[in-house]
Amino acid sequence: MRDPEELVIARERVRELTDSINDSLSKYESTVLGLYLDGFTYGEMAKSLDKPYKSVENAISRIRKKLARFYSSGDNR
Repeated sequence: MRDPEELVIARERVRELTDSINDSLSKYESTVLGLYLDGFTYGEMAKSLDKPYKSVENAISRIRKKLARFYSSGDNR
């Protein structure tokens, strides 16, 4: 079992990472990411957001690139 202090620190770290990631994404990208993490398919996201499939596909591509840069830059520490 983890020490309560470790749990608090871990939760704070997750919050900081989440905030950093969200700061790097546009509102649309954040929405798409949320739907993606909820298990929506690209088609379901497009329909839900009333956007073309390609728009969702492009947003996912931008999100992946931004997250890759975020993690490779060392900002995740």
